[in-house]
Amino acid sequence: MNVAISIFIFISSALLANAEVFWADTVISYSSQFGEKEYSAKQSLGTPNYFPSGCTDPKASWSSKKPDDITEYLHLGFKTPVDGRSVIIAEIQNPGAVARVFLFDRYGKKYRVYDKVAIPTNSPKRLLQINLDEEIKEIVSVKIFLQSSAVKGFNSIDAVGISDEDSLFVPKINTQKGYEEVTLERLGQKINSDFSERLPVISPSGNSLYFVRTSHPGNVGFSKEHSDIWFSELDKWGEWKTARLLPKSLNNEYPNYVISVLPGENQLIVANSYDGSKSGIAITEKTSDGWTKPRPLKIDNLEILGEFSSFFLAGDGRTLLIDAELSSGFGGNDLFVSFLQKDSSYSSPINLGGMINTADGEHYPFLAADMQTLYFVSYGHPGYGSTDIFMSKRISSNESSDNHSEEAHDWHNWTKPVNLGVPINSHAWEGGLSLQSQGEYAYLVSKRSEYNTTDIFRFKMPNKLRPQRVFTFSGRVQDKISGEFISAEIVYEDLSSGKEIGRVKSNSETGGYEFILPKYGVYAFRASARGFMGVSENITIGKSDTSSKFIKDLSLIPLISGNKILLNNLFFEMSSFEIMPDSYGELARISQILQENVNIIAKIEGHTDNVGSDENNQTLSENRGKAVTDYLIQLGATPKQLQYEGFGESKPIKSNNTKSGRKQNRRVEFKIIEN
Repeated sequence: MNVAISIFIFISSALLANAEVFWADTVISYSSQFGEKEYSAKQSLGTPNYFPSGCTDPKASWSSKKPDDITEYLHLGFKTPVDGRSVIIAEIQNPGAVARVFLFDRYGKKYRVYDKVAIPTNSPKRLLQINLDEEIKEIVSVKIFLQSSAVKGFNSIDAVGISDEDSLFVPKINTQKGYEEVTLERLGQKINSDFSERLPVISPSGNSLYFVRTSHPGNVGFSKEHSDIWFSELDKWGEWKTARLLPKSLNNEYPNYVISVLPGENQLIVANSYDGSKSGIAITEKTSDGWTKPRPLKIDNLEILGEFSSFFLAGDGRTLLIDAELSSGFGGNDLFVSFLQKDSSYSSPINLGGMINTADGEHYPFLAADMQTLYFVSYGHPGYGSTDIFMSKRISSNESSDNHSEEAHDWHNWTKPVNLGVPINSHAWEGGLSLQSQGEYAYLVSKRSEYNTTDIFRFKMPNKLRPQRVFTFSGRVQDKISGEFISAEIVYEDLSSGKEIGRVKSNSETGGYEFILPKYGVYAFRASARGFMGVSENITIGKSDTSSKFIKDLSLIPLISGNKILLNNLFFEMSSFEIMPDSYGELARISQILQENVNIIAKIEGHTDNVGSDENNQTLSENRGKAVTDYLIQLGATPKQLQYEGFGESKPIKSNNTKSGRKQNRRVEFKIIEN
């Protein structure tokens, strides 16, 4: 007997594992719908949104226009005919109203598979599974009639499916399997208090934590619901120091919070606006006198319909994620992306698409340093509580698309969102997640039953949920002549395309800067400040590189007579004066300096190594100087601003006896003659 039972259980489990459910994907007709987006008939398509956790306000499901009508119906179809042995109806609000169910095959034959008196179930949700007496072939649609008057309140349908088996359907949350155990650590009393802590933002380095404290008597705009920005940093033992309130330059009478900490921690993106209005986002910079008054950032065509919105500026300083209810959304708050433009505004928002967004709310986006991995909070994807945290990865449309693509189609393609699972998510409310650049530790806010307020927690991110490896570049920016530290803008770009992929600020007091490179490649970077020329640098990061951190100090040279810079990112074909495309970004920068400083007269000086005859080297250096001059004039510099001269091999800066020395001697320099 025991052997027989074991075999039966094994077979049943196998049947359940192999069972396939086909979810309705087409709306044929309906009696009414409560909304055009939320609660519309199309919200009943696809897999269930609210099982197994349930929902008290299921926006991503179908509800009829009026509760308690005598009869309502919903007719859904399948684009491809399916064979079935059971019907599954996910009722998510006031279940029990389903009275009759009909199936239709591709030949027009009608099957009545359910006919019962509707009665309340006294449950917030129900999976009604109707097992068929025999398999029905090539089903093309299912029509459901609700006796709404028998079950008071709105009766909502989350999903309708056909199973090829009659075994019990058990809804599952899409979680990542096989990762190491997670321990959730509640941060101590130096961070969490008797008041509510929310919206944690960890700096890319992981050394500083910004968060919001609500209703604290120390807040600038103290009231029952007022929120201000607090801050802590790690001490030398790796412990968090006692949090302190940021100054009044960042905390005012409006609700305040940090959106993003850019690499180097010299810039913060904050909300709300500081120009007298309550809404908006702004940028502030760290100086020797503290944080500057935040400067508002403009987003084109951003017309928010709802009351709540949030934002996140990625580490490249160019890619802005928006959580808001807009007219172009799927319903409720959706996630959008916007990009930095030449006038320093951000472009019109682009919806991230239906794989990420539902008719219910998606909130608190966080794009990891790899520019591919998105973490967000959702009410509309299956989870454990009212909201859970999910992860999805952006799928490039083709192999040549880079991490910093601004093409709309590259922001519509995402993997199916993965629920981060227990204990990261719980039956309680989970807020946004923030992750340091190397992806090791993540911070989140949650209201768990054992605590009275929302608190900040930390956990070590499992490898399978981490973003891709990134590379951190840091150093200091100095005046090459005086040695003084300078507040400059560091611009970094893809050397092969000349496309700018990010920009950060250096600290005026320490000269320190940091930026993050998200993948292997060849990059150019430089510091830029008014009244200076920046020396460009480049780096090649290959798959064989074991280090994730690189250090390079950058120089700025004053725009005064006699000073010159080496054009490091200027390249020619071998033994030729033909300028290679990788040089275009460097030359565009020099052209811009000349156009912004029309009084400058400069000389382009060409040099070679000692390989070949003196005569050939002299001619080559002159031709390279002329080629650069002609190209700069073509870009917009005036002919009177430029001269050129070739010096051949006569002025080496390194020994020609080594390969590296000869490489450095083959150069072109930009020298200011007059300003």
